[in-house]
Amino acid sequence: MNEITSDVAFTPTVKAIQSRKGSRDSYARVEQRGGWRAT
Repeated sequence: MNEITSDVAFTPTVKAIQSRKGSRDSYARVEQRGGWRAT
């Protein structure tokens, strides 16, 4: 599975809200390192 797991949980709208609230950068770093395990 090569999809980024957070794309399922974090829609573009959610990512925009994260940006406004200041947490998007942290989540983006996790995504760049391969994201979360999907089991």
